[in-house]
Amino acid sequence: GAFYWWIPKNRITGLPEAIWVLPSHWVWPVFGDEGDITAYEIRPTEGAYYRKLFPVDEIIVGRWKNPASKLDGNSPTFAISEWIDTQNAVNQSTNNAYRNGITPTVAIQFDASINDPTSEMLSRIERKFLSRMQGTDNSNRPLFLPPGVKVIPLSILPNQMVFGDTAERTRDNILATFGVPAIVAGIMQGMTHGSILAAQTGFYAFCVNPILRFFGQLLTEKLARLYDPSLKVWWEDYTPIDPNQRNQDIKTMGLFGAISPNEIRISNGFEPLDD
Repeated sequence: GAFYWWIPKNRITGLPEAIWVLPSHWVWPVFGDEGDITAYEIRPTEGAYYRKLFPVDEIIVGRWKNPASKLDGNSPTFAISEWIDTQNAVNQSTNNAYRNGITPTVAIQFDASINDPTSEMLSRIERKFLSRMQGTDNSNRPLFLPPGVKVIPLSILPNQMVFGDTAERTRDNILATFGVPAIVAGIMQGMTHGSILAAQTGFYAFCVNPILRFFGQLLTEKLARLYDPSLKVWWEDYTPIDPNQRNQDIKTMGLFGAISPNEIRISNGFEPLDD
């Protein structure tokens, strides 16, 4: 639930010159005698010989909201760990169903007089049946069966169908946690131009903009105000504009003289008229 940014300072000016993201599981606080954090130690998983100490004033710590604690953060991935485990289990079960399952499409039923056909007899019947009926060129060909033999169609579905609803529901829950519409994740069902625009708008409104506002507030508090109390950090809102609503607004402002023709031309990428 916590993330760490390294802010190295320029050796000449002493001002911050970059922001580097540190892997959270590499960062370990170093406590002093008074119980306060005096530095942060980086311990890469590749080996302890890469360890390095960073001054505490060069590390910015951010924490995601945690409903159970005011001190520690809680990551969205940890909060929905059971959903993610369920999705992984569904994927594994589906894979196992294809690898280990038996899914025939027809069953051959013999007459009761054939109590125990030999393996050689079954193999010979199977080869003859497949040679006549298997393959795309033999689709929908009629079956000519000897007396006492019946072909029973089966409707056995792979286990993937059993888990289909669970997989989709869990997938949608995981996407909703991060504010990502399904279309943005590449799941395009019934896609139209309007649905794409709505998905992009929702993606910015529920995912991108909240994260950037949080980052801006964090950088303003922990970095910018250390050098100038009047400095603020923010990102512009790049949520896509609804073209229909934009045209309606321009039309309304034009009727009341609140916008000139040249302003309309410039906003659409045209050169202004001389007169």
